[in-house]
Amino acid sequence: VWHTMYAEEIKGRTAIVEWRDAEMRRGRRNRSETMWTKEQDGMYKREMKVIFPSKATHQVVQTVVLQAGKIKEIVVKPKYAALSVALKFAVARAKGDDEEALRYMADDVRWKAWDGFHVEGKEGIAKLFREQRMKEVSRHGESEFEAAQVNDQGGVFERLLYVERVDGIKVKAKQRLYVRSELSEVEPVCLAKGEVRKCYGLVPKIIEVKVLATEEMIDGTWVVTEDGHM
Repeated sequence: VWHTMYAEEIKGRTAIVEWRDAEMRRGRRNRSETMWTKEQDGMYKREMKVIFPSKATHQVVQTVVLQAGKIKEIVVKPKYAALSVALKFAVARAKGDDEEALRYMADDVRWKAWDGFHVEGKEGIAKLFREQRMKEVSRHGESEFEAAQVNDQGGVFERLLYVERVDGIKVKAKQRLYVRSELSEVEPVCLAKGEVRKCYGLVPKIIEVKVLATEEMIDGTWVVTEDGHM
C-alpha cells in the first residue's frame, strides 16, 4: 500500500506502478533525497524534496515498512506539520466544507479582506464564508500552497487564487496563510478504572489569512493592481 501526502491510498503492485507512471508523466520529480535511516526493525525513513504534478515543491518524509524482505507499505507525509494544515485547509475550501476548514484555524484567527474589512474569530470567518458563496461565482486555487518559510513551529504558505464575483469583477490574487503551533486540546488519555484525562499539546493552526490582489480584469484585459487584499 502506498499512502500519498494527499491522504490517498494506492493498493497493489500494478496499481502503484500505474499511478507512479502517471505521476511522472504529469511532472513529478525528486529534486533531492537523503540516505535511508533505520527507524526500527523493518522500518526505514528518508527526507526528500519533491516537485509534484501540481508544480508545487514540498519537503516530505518517506517511510517504508518491510515484511519478509519486501516492501509492504510506503507512507509519504509533509516534513513539517504546518504544511499539512495548509493543504488540508485548501481541500476543505475546495469542497465547500466550512466546518472542516475552520477546524484548522486558531480561535482568534484573523482574515483581512480585499476592501480592508478585518474579520476575527471563527464565527466571523464562518459568516464570511457564507457571504462569499452569495457574492461570488467562483473562487478556486490556481496553484497549490507552497512554503514561503516553514519550520517545526509553523510557517507561511502561498498560492495563486482566482475570484469571480456576481457583479462581474474578476481578480487574480496571492493567498497567504500564517500557521503557528498553539497549545490545544488533543486526544484524551484513558487511565485505570475507565478514567479519562484531558490532554493538551502543540498543534499547528492557521492564525491569519491574507489575500493580496495581483491582477484585475478591466475591459477584457488583466491589469496588474497595486498591493491590496482580496
